[in-house]
Amino acid sequence: MRVLIAMSGGVDSGVTALLLARQGYECIGATMLLAEDVVATGSLPSAEVLSADDKDWSIADPMVPHPLAPVPEPSDVADARSICRSLGIEHRVIDARHAFERRVVAPFVNDYVNGLTPNPCVVCNRLVKFGLLWEVAQELGCDAIATGHYARIERDSQGRPWIVEADDVEKDQSYVLYPVPEEVLEHLVLPLGEAPDKTWVRTIAEQAGLTSAHKSDSQDICFVPDGNYTAFVERNTKVGPHKGQILSTDGTCLGWHMGHERFTLGQRKGLGVSVGKRVYVVGKDTATNTVYVGDEEQLMVRRVTVDNAVFAPGCPEASFQGEVVTCYHGARHKASIVRTGASTFEVCFESAVRAPTPGQSAVVYLGNRVACGGVMIKTSPC
Repeated sequence: MRVLIAMSGGVDSGVTALLLARQGYECIGATMLLAEDVVATGSLPSAEVLSADDKDWSIADPMVPHPLAPVPEPSDVADARSICRSLGIEHRVIDARHAFERRVVAPFVNDYVNGLTPNPCVVCNRLVKFGLLWEVAQELGCDAIATGHYARIERDSQGRPWIVEADDVEKDQSYVLYPVPEEVLEHLVLPLGEAPDKTWVRTIAEQAGLTSAHKSDSQDICFVPDGNYTAFVERNTKVGPHKGQILSTDGTCLGWHMGHERFTLGQRKGLGVSVGKRVYVVGKDTATNTVYVGDEEQLMVRRVTVDNAVFAPGCPEASFQGEVVTCYHGARHKASIVRTGASTFEVCFESAVRAPTPGQSAVVYLGNRVACGGVMIKTSPC
């Protein structure tokens, strides 16, 4: 079987390629260029667009050497190429910067301006790291795609694929994989889902002599490496700092701020107000640029409306009981789920949950299987 492997240059994708090569797959490593600001202009050769006038990605010609001067190539590309060379497999570079900007970065900025707190990694998984990767794989005649994510694919008694929690629950990434569509799940391979822990992965890499064996894991959103989301949004919009009120929920003005984009639901630190007790951001009005603060009790939610949902092929058709996670590596909360449309559902928690945040994802589990997930757009205390 011919498989296209997403190669970031890190240890997880390197070991993924190693394991699949050992299992007899015909492997091709593919490194995606994503964030515009991490790749200097001219660092890669001009890439040939394969087909379709509106295609927003392209594959670099593997026969054209990547120049080392005057601009060094991105380190992740060099690391991935080194790993592929050591494994004796082909390496390709996918220029997906336009796709990434259009499909991930622009919506991220727009969501912040509109008062949401988005999770761009979920969007990227849906539209780029899996959706686009499968497009590329088909162009290259591959039968499957693979990544170094910690999750498993499991088929039920009817042969339907489910995303399943990884054996190493501390590293589990099933939460961010819920939007992978069924047509991609049918062709997805996730070797690290059965890894006992990260130490085992690094040991495998070290024994094989992979240069990434002790490379540190990435932590921040790749296109905001300094973690300053506010500055990034302001640089990429015409909004800029704009003065607004900080109000208590009874309408009392407690202070001023320089943009609602700088605050997220549940935030306590950095509010710039002093009222003699702990207060938290409990709401925002983007139309008036107002931030509301109040007691922690005002963050407690019993009902959530979810949009842009993706349902597993075997997800129950109507209402059902499940466990819901409302943030990455967050706790599971028992809830009733009601499907309200082709891409919507409602969640009613058994017990109130603190600050489920619009823009983030609610992911529903049936045991260790991901039943569905989507973006929270509205919350209610009752």
